[in-house]
Amino acid sequence: MRYLVGGLWNPDIGIQWPGPLGGSNESMQPVSDERAMQISAVVRSIRIIAETCAALPMRTYQTVAGGDRAPLADSHWLNQIVEEPNEDMAGDEWRETQFAAMAGWGNGYSQIVRQSEGRPAELWPYKIDRMQVERTPQLALQYLYPDRFGSPQIVEKGRVLHLRAFSVDGVMGLSPLGLARQTLGVTVGAERYAGSFFASGGRPSGVMTSEKLLTDAQRTQIRKEYGGMAEGGSDGKRFWLMEGALKYQAITVSPEDMQMLQTRTFQIAEIARIFGVPLFLLMETEKATSWGTGLEQMNLGFLTYTLRPYLQRMVVTYNRRIIPTADRRKVFVDIDERALLALDSKALSELYSGYANNGIMSRNEIRRVLKLPQSTQKNTDALTVQSAMTPIETLGRVPTPAAPTSPAGA
Repeated sequence: MRYLVGGLWNPDIGIQWPGPLGGSNESMQPVSDERAMQISAVVRSIRIIAETCAALPMRTYQTVAGGDRAPLADSHWLNQIVEEPNEDMAGDEWRETQFAAMAGWGNGYSQIVRQSEGRPAELWPYKIDRMQVERTPQLALQYLYPDRFGSPQIVEKGRVLHLRAFSVDGVMGLSPLGLARQTLGVTVGAERYAGSFFASGGRPSGVMTSEKLLTDAQRTQIRKEYGGMAEGGSDGKRFWLMEGALKYQAITVSPEDMQMLQTRTFQIAEIARIFGVPLFLLMETEKATSWGTGLEQMNLGFLTYTLRPYLQRMVVTYNRRIIPTADRRKVFVDIDERALLALDSKALSELYSGYANNGIMSRNEIRRVLKLPQSTQKNTDALTVQSAMTPIETLGRVPTPAAPTSPAGA
């Protein structure tokens, strides 16, 4: 049944699960949210996405005549909430929490605290594992968040900033940690095996064989004398004396045969694929270099295919949910991506020289980008071209000829 009295019936309910659930993978390794964050490649992937996105400056603009943009005054309320979303967090700290929530769990939530006239004044992050999202029969999204007694309470949609990552239903973003439960289970299993292997002194377990039947007393004595062979010593240097026709045979496959180290390296690549993070950013440089001429291109690829979707969702959602409808065509926010494409000093000099010589940026605009004090020299705010650094507005003018001078003594 798709239609019932009162509108379209849609039972979609999105619950923000706290990540991969224990036992929910074929490796049958318990992988909780906390355990997943103990995997170095996972926490590094989430951190590199969240910290890099948050470090890019979010700027506020106003639309001026001709459709151009101009910076907002520092005193404007939008500037204030961008720079300080609440009394406990700076702007980059708040954005970091939201990018981390999207990168790891697919959704970020914040409470919008509004002033009496309805203008947003503060943003406070919600705990993502407590939020529940529903689509009502009227196709509107409804948010439920527990109060201090644990009872779910409906939160007005206008008071929730919902940052949704990749989604297939428009209700909830898909959680990368949840989707990666199989990969994370194998990774945890490999780490557990490596830990147990080294904890036992690096010695394989095995069986003790005897050519004759043993009494109960003899079995007890053998376990007492030789039990440590399966466990190993803390220093890996224990010595055993075999007697009474007893033989020891290892039955565990050696780490070389299991390719333990190769398996763990492969799992790093698997996690990198899930989060879209280049291997060199996970400090895995066996098959890739982290330096050299390709660094700029790798950064560009990371920005284009991984970070830009997060940045775009932040900008679009922020402009839709924070800025009142009446002001959306007047003011807006944007994130400056240029900081990620850092160039070496020579390339940077050539880039801005080209901007100045071809009328793309004025010298003071370049100095502002480079965080240098503004120059008060004449024409430093003018666009110039290479023709003797002539201001654009004076191009084409015919210079006034100088008045002829009289010969000396005339």
